[in-house]
Amino acid sequence: MRALLSHFKGLSIVAVFWGEYTRREPKKWAQDLADLLRMVKTGALKPLVSQRYPLERVADALNAVSARKAIGKIVLIPA
Repeated sequence: MRALLSHFKGLSIVAVFWGEYTRREPKKWAQDLADLLRMVKTGALKPLVSQRYPLERVADALNAVSARKAIGKIVLIPA
C-alpha cells in the first residue's frame, strides 16, 4: 500500500548507504543532518515511533526488531 500511495502522490523514496555517504561527502552530510534535525524540531517530519522501552529492557526491544514486530522506530528511554 505504501508503494502505491507514494506512486499515487508522485513521491520518491530514496535510500543511501549512510556510512559511505558521510565518508565521501562530509560537508553535504553535515548540512543534510542539520536540515533533518530542523524538520524534526519544527514538526515538518514526524518519525513513527511504535514502541518505547526503558533502557533496562533493551533485550526486549532487540527481540521486537528481530521478530519484525516493530513498525517505525523503537525508542530506548534512559533511566
